[in-house]
Amino acid sequence: MQLHSLKSYSGTLIAFSGLAILAGLFAVVAHMIYRDPALRQDAFLLEIAKGAMALAVGTIIGGFVKILFTAHEIERENRAITVKFRQSVLNDLKSINDRIETSKLLLLADRSAKTYSERMQDCIAARVALRDVDDSVRDGEADQTLRTYLKPRLKDMVDYLDELVDEYVKYFKKVAVEQQFDEARKNAVMQCEAEKYNLQRSSGEQVETPAVASRAWELLCNSTEFQLFGDLIGGDQMRKEQFVYPYRQCRAKIRAYLKG
Repeated sequence: MQLHSLKSYSGTLIAFSGLAILAGLFAVVAHMIYRDPALRQDAFLLEIAKGAMALAVGTIIGGFVKILFTAHEIERENRAITVKFRQSVLNDLKSINDRIETSKLLLLADRSAKTYSERMQDCIAARVALRDVDDSVRDGEADQTLRTYLKPRLKDMVDYLDELVDEYVKYFKKVAVEQQFDEARKNAVMQCEAEKYNLQRSSGEQVETPAVASRAWELLCNSTEFQLFGDLIGGDQMRKEQFVYPYRQCRAKIRAYLKG
């Protein structure tokens, strides 16, 4: 229950307590009049007794209705807060999954160490965001059953991104060195080809641009040090088992709770 809801409910209980005391006083007055034969003979006092009893009953019934209404409003408000929180978790998880999926597609489209470094920056940001989601579920999800279901699956997702990023941090330096050599070789080849191009063009020969192998990319793809990266652009089995499937399970469970 939210803090402002607790204040509202406490205020209602205090008000009802005051009304109950007042109703009790009305009831005592009415009882005293009805109990004393002499007072019962007084028509004015008898009317006062009747009015006091009516006020006592009305006060108690009105206070009870107020409590029920306040409890209903608090439940409705908390339900809206819970729905908003779960929808936010769902949106955040989708954004994180989309970011990882986009990184994979861009790596497959542009196979270079430079792109790998850029996409890993996105993965680092996704890891930070996922940890925030994990913390918010731990602290903000009121339903114990749902929280228990989500926690191990979120942990699997966090662990996968931790390993992917740690792999990048630990081993990328040697890839960066190879990338520098690749750039130097590429520049040298392009300069040589430019000279050949001018000669071939002047003689009418067909000009072909040779492919320049990337030792940095070969290191990324063939090294046992980049197992998660190799899986990401290859069979993608580890990512599916440790990240995609847990994400889909979390998504399905949260959607079911939102519908319920």
